[in-house]
Amino acid sequence: MSILRISSPRAAAQLVHHRLKIPMDGLLSKAQSKVWLGLMTADMPKEIMAGGGTVRGTITDTTPAQNPIEGVEVKIVGVNGTAFTTTTDANGDYVRAGLPAGRYFINIFKDGYGDRLGKPVTIVKGGDHFVPLKMLKTRRKVENVFDLFVPRKTIEKKQTETDTPGPPDAKQFAEAKLQAHTELLGPLDERASQRLALAAKGVVQQHFEARDDGREKTIQRLETRFMEKIEAGEMTRELALGVLETIKKNLSDKNSVIDASGITAHRLYQQTIKDVLSEEAYAQYSAHQAERRAWRRQALWDLVVACMDTQLLLDNTQREHLETAVEVFAPLSRRNSPPISMFFLLFQRQRNLEILTPWQQGEFKRVFGPIALERK
Repeated sequence: MSILRISSPRAAAQLVHHRLKIPMDGLLSKAQSKVWLGLMTADMPKEIMAGGGTVRGTITDTTPAQNPIEGVEVKIVGVNGTAFTTTTDANGDYVRAGLPAGRYFINIFKDGYGDRLGKPVTIVKGGDHFVPLKMLKTRRKVENVFDLFVPRKTIEKKQTETDTPGPPDAKQFAEAKLQAHTELLGPLDERASQRLALAAKGVVQQHFEARDDGREKTIQRLETRFMEKIEAGEMTRELALGVLETIKKNLSDKNSVIDASGITAHRLYQQTIKDVLSEEAYAQYSAHQAERRAWRRQALWDLVVACMDTQLLLDNTQREHLETAVEVFAPLSRRNSPPISMFFLLFQRQRNLEILTPWQQGEFKRVFGPIALERK
């Protein structure tokens, strides 16, 4: 039911990270990692920000044997600069409890190994987070024959705010998303890369100008509406001003949250892609994009039917009927529509409910009824 309510890539990513705890180490490019970090830190739910939790893990080397490393200094640094330190034991294990809920970066140090900085983790209330890490052993450069016999002095690592990159702001997030999309095009010559970079810069600027303009127009409409209510005696001036200030604050908070879901489809960016690619390469790109859109849409529709099957225990005839109905309604759904919207598109006509038994219809009202009320 949580998945069915997902309405944004941000919510989906946070569900994967906080609930399913799927690791992303080694899977993402630099640009994708910035997008992922932005999704993790944007619009953090209040229940995540309250309370505290524990971080634990095992640190090993990068050999196939994955040998545990003892004596690794582990610094867990909050975005506000607060740092918590612990050390790995003989098994390479570390644990740090009592961390206030929030966003952190894990840095690890040990003489003879390459430092690793900026591993992100979000502590949730009462959470027990497992974060395994690996360290690459470094070869010691011999400056003097005596260095072979005289141990080096351990240099104390000082934590600074620049050690760990902070979460990207909305502009950096949008730029990273465009860069990640550009990487899907494959190797490009210097001229094509420069044109796409220039186009991306213009697209980001236009995106945020349009966002700010939309916010101002919304506020102007609300001011006009509240003035009419005041003149009609439906609201006092004090109440209207208070509500308007709250709405302005919420709009400001909402617009500060990362939201660039459609930026890669910007007309200028897409036209630049068409201009820099050959006809054959652009045809392959277009086919690939169409395939991705169809895959995403089908995956969401399959999710709706799967949720129905989980709750109502559909027989094969009922399931096949719903899958056929999905194929009929799919072209009517908007691109990037959340599953919950598609759910109501599928069941807005009672004929799809007629295939259910009386017990299933009762379960449908009991389980999915509250969601229907949320949508009103």
